[in-house]
Amino acid sequence: MFLFIKDISIPQHLLFAQYLSEKMNKELVVKKSSDFTHTKNDSDFADTLQGLSADLIFISCKCQKRVVQKWLNLSRQLRIPYIFLTDIMAIPQEIATILTPVSMFEEEVHKAQFAAHISRYTNATIILLTAHDYGSKAQNNTNKITTLFDKMNVKYEKIQAHKDSFKLQKEIIDHKFTSENPYQISLITASRDYGLDDIFFGPQERHTICHSLVPTMLINPRGDLYSLCD
Repeated sequence: MFLFIKDISIPQHLLFAQYLSEKMNKELVVKKSSDFTHTKNDSDFADTLQGLSADLIFISCKCQKRVVQKWLNLSRQLRIPYIFLTDIMAIPQEIATILTPVSMFEEEVHKAQFAAHISRYTNATIILLTAHDYGSKAQNNTNKITTLFDKMNVKYEKIQAHKDSFKLQKEIIDHKFTSENPYQISLITASRDYGLDDIFFGPQERHTICHSLVPTMLINPRGDLYSLCD
């Protein structure tokens, strides 16, 4: 089951959720944001969604830092992907290309199964944007992902980024990059933990969501799948 949380009423957001639900043969359940007022923290929110047996969440909201951060905070413990749809995004009618940036952090490999799953149902091509680092970790992650894609017969392309792992998300919302490499949805990894900079200035994923012109899917790091020590 896919869950659509309506914090703002934009018909194109619901149409996009319906499109992806139909493509992936999932039931779409629509709820208002007011239905979750009883969830006081991320644990309550995660428990509620686990009770609903949701496999994917669409969050339709305004492109305001405070609003986006509220939903990011509530989603910190989710083990399922969640897609932000804001009022500044150009919502596509279908997905032909999925942008998947790949940084040096090992949790990036976890995104592969979600990107591949969407690709197989929508016949979309996955663009792997590998961070331009001095080390080889980002490239090794890309190699692991492409190995999975080859086994699953998923279409993909590889692009070398200009920025390193810490600035990679800034590149994917750059006007020049998006105009030269159009895509309909991006798939990024949420921050492992919030540091002082994230608390005062907002995490990197919030900046990406608030400046993105396409739907943005987030995957939370999973400590039970890998060590969070590099």
